[in-house]
Amino acid sequence: FEQTLKKLTAYCDVYNVRFDKITKLWIDGFYSSLQGLSVNSRGMHLRNLRNVVNYALDENYTTNYPFRNYRIPFEETAMRVLPVEKMRQLAGLPLSAYDTEYRDMFLLTFYFVGINMVDLAGLTKDNIVDGRLEYRRAKTGKFYSILIEPEAQEILDRYKGKKHLLSPFDKYDNYKDYMAHLNTALRKIGPVKTVNGKPVYTRNHLPVMVPIEPAITSYWSRYSWATYAADLDIPKDTISEALGHVHGSKITGVYIKFSRDKIDAANRRVIDWMLHGIK
Repeated sequence: FEQTLKKLTAYCDVYNVRFDKITKLWIDGFYSSLQGLSVNSRGMHLRNLRNVVNYALDENYTTNYPFRNYRIPFEETAMRVLPVEKMRQLAGLPLSAYDTEYRDMFLLTFYFVGINMVDLAGLTKDNIVDGRLEYRRAKTGKFYSILIEPEAQEILDRYKGKKHLLSPFDKYDNYKDYMAHLNTALRKIGPVKTVNGKPVYTRNHLPVMVPIEPAITSYWSRYSWATYAADLDIPKDTISEALGHVHGSKITGVYIKFSRDKIDAANRRVIDWMLHGIK
């Protein structure tokens, strides 16, 4: 919303625009002013504006609703999935301590059902409850409770933090800085390059790696988890619930436990498939 306000301020004298003066033509003009942004980023700003208009309607500040029958542009984004063979290769690579940390953080997001980096960075010891990782997603506020599998626990034990659950985030004031380093490292990680059967090294005596996936980012773990789950014929409802795409106004405790049990079983199956090829 703060970013949308900045865009609106650049487009017009926002503090002197009345709700009743906002028309579909005005919205089109705002959309056109968002040069240099993707279709979906522009759409996000329009949805934020629409939310404000909806609030104004609910609070009786206006009766004008310019978004009636207004279609906010949207385009499908390509899913970024690391093929399971490459994910297995990544998990088993012998790496330096520097690269191992970034590989481990990526795998941990996978073991936690594609947890977002902002949420991973914000975790503390208080988020561990009876062997489960419990937190609310920063983006949506949805509550998550994920069983900590042994593979995830091993990484947690290796990177115990003081202020944060994970030590890498003790070093950064902004998780985005760490995420930038993580993505840069992930795009370089791969098997050691060889020439005539001999490994190639840099002038600093570091092995030259052949990247497994030059375009990978931390977010690929989330798409990859969902894709592997679908490949295992895990029900779409379970996958959606695991990723936080299912929302209910009133959910009983019995349903929550039933749902968590399904997600726990699904996550174990996905991890076994990725690591060991067990369906």
